[in-house]
Amino acid sequence: YEIRKTSKKGRGVFALRDIEAGIIIGDFLGKILDNNDLERYEQEFGFYAREYTSKTFIFPDIKKEGMHLINHSCSPNISNAEISHHSIHFSLRKIFKGEELTMDYGMELSSKEVVAPCFCESPFCSGTMVISQNKINCINKFRQKEHGDEFDKLDVVIGTSLLPLDA
Repeated sequence: YEIRKTSKKGRGVFALRDIEAGIIIGDFLGKILDNNDLERYEQEFGFYAREYTSKTFIFPDIKKEGMHLINHSCSPNISNAEISHHSIHFSLRKIFKGEELTMDYGMELSSKEVVAPCFCESPFCSGTMVISQNKINCINKFRQKEHGDEFDKLDVVIGTSLLPLDA
């Protein structure tokens, strides 16, 4: 991959070769933060966090290249799976050389005043990176079925960095 500037979204991640469907792209790594710290980090650095549990988040080292540089799209070509509290990203379909890697952020916003406009320019663009309450309910139901109460168990100390999986 290579990092390039995009016209409307800042930096983006682009494939240097074709990537077949189902290939692991990477793991979202960073420091584990609670809600209080997250707000401070986002004010200082921007919105890069990923949910870790329902009350904690992963905030990446924004000076390094990583999964946090992948932009949102309403027609994504990658997705993620939660494995051992890690957000493992994989290709949903064949990605062609030169194509930008994108994912659906599925943002949940607690305030109706906050706007998260989408600039993906997909024919299926909803105009926002925020997902509906119906989708949120479906995701939570799936998590409960797959992980039960394990999803909210914190297995690392807040303030420490999430280490890559061994395999």
